[in-house]
Amino acid sequence: MNYDTTDNQNAAKRKKVILFGVLCIAVIGILGYNYWSAGAREVKPRTRTLFDFYVTWRCLNCGHELEDRGAVGTRTCPKCGRDEMYVSILHGCPAHGVFQVAYEYDEETGDPVRIKIADGDWVPYMDEDYNINVLCPKCGRPMMPAEIARPAPPRDTPEEP
Repeated sequence: MNYDTTDNQNAAKRKKVILFGVLCIAVIGILGYNYWSAGAREVKPRTRTLFDFYVTWRCLNCGHELEDRGAVGTRTCPKCGRDEMYVSILHGCPAHGVFQVAYEYDEETGDPVRIKIADGDWVPYMDEDYNINVLCPKCGRPMMPAEIARPAPPRDTPEEP
């Protein structure tokens, strides 16, 4: 009877060892598949440009405004006919309220180059220390955008009227 009990114990141990081996191989297989298949997928970062958002275009000559996709350069004002429509974004100062900020963009890079706050003069977008130059015209403190970004639909889909 000792032999039957020992044989049963050995058989149970063998089953556990075999089961453990199968589980190890399965885990290694799953990890290997995940490792090699992850390299096959190329992750493309999503970048957005000014054209991907609706903005307010404001004529610096007559004050006429219209809503359309953002773009570099100026537009011709449909009201006064002058080529002085710029992308205009509201910025706010906690102490002095909201101001219109007109942006001029680099044609090649699409980055802001100059800004005009309210009726002030054009100033560089960044100062000598590379700080954004959107400062309150009354107190000189930095201002933050005071409006929500308005994403435009992708260009390959028709826009709703």
